[in-house]
Amino acid sequence: MSKRKSTPYEVDDEFFAQIDFLRNDYNQALETIDQQKADIRQLLALLIKEDIPIPEDLIERYIRKTSDSKSIDEELPFD
Repeated sequence: MSKRKSTPYEVDDEFFAQIDFLRNDYNQALETIDQQKADIRQLLALLIKEDIPIPEDLIERYIRKTSDSKSIDEELPFD
């Protein structure tokens, strides 16, 4: 007969449920971002194909892949 070992700490099921929820929410956000990137590329390709002028900042950001340095330089709201 085997005895079940007890954990030396209390397991917080609610905490793990919240972590799982956040992980799922984060994964869904990443999928949405990937889909939006694909949609933007497709839209830009269509604009180019139809000879519709594209603003230079959009070309820099989405075609030449330069980052928006303004958003990178912002301080994070926590330390």
